[in-house]
Amino acid sequence: MKSIELMTFNIHSAIGRDRKVNVSRIAEVVAQADIVALQEVDNFWERSGNVSQLEFLKHELPHHFDAWNPNIDLFKHAKTRRQFGNLLFSRFPILSIKRYTLPKSAQPARLGLQCGVLEAIVAAPFGDIRVYATHVLSSDSKAQIRRLMEIYQTSIQEGPPISGSHDDDTWFEEPRLNAVPQMTILLGDLNIRPGSGEYKMI
Repeated sequence: MKSIELMTFNIHSAIGRDRKVNVSRIAEVVAQADIVALQEVDNFWERSGNVSQLEFLKHELPHHFDAWNPNIDLFKHAKTRRQFGNLLFSRFPILSIKRYTLPKSAQPARLGLQCGVLEAIVAAPFGDIRVYATHVLSSDSKAQIRRLMEIYQTSIQEGPPISGSHDDDTWFEEPRLNAVPQMTILLGDLNIRPGSGEYKMI
């Protein structure tokens, strides 16, 4: 395989232009992509029917591996959490996952949402690749893009989630990831315009 099909899609809680919640049509759109990043995925929100969109999409895409990053994670009731975040699907194995938060400002007159970035190492047919799935808010885009670039630049120096060596071999149950790949894909809703300062940072 010399090429892979990529997609990024802000699903807006699966609420379409017809104002109806329909996760099935989201699954139909993304099913053919090899790697797809989804933003604004809901788990147990009133606005989207109090269901887990994560579990529904996983069921509808059984041949994909997945990684979930709930940037907003709140207690709802009993053992249920109200979550909102980024979801990554890959037709190829996801070898490791790292999750980061992005800077957030608190402005009383404006909705402030915690944003984040998910870093996954994916075993693509042509070699391991680093994939970032993120969602940036226009109100905090400068600080968030700056942090995103820092994560990208320092990830190789930090290495995979478990690195080095240890006398206790239980730290290394699976084949070791010796390094973070140079080859990188950034997927997400960045809320920036071509030619802007944030665009030039990337």
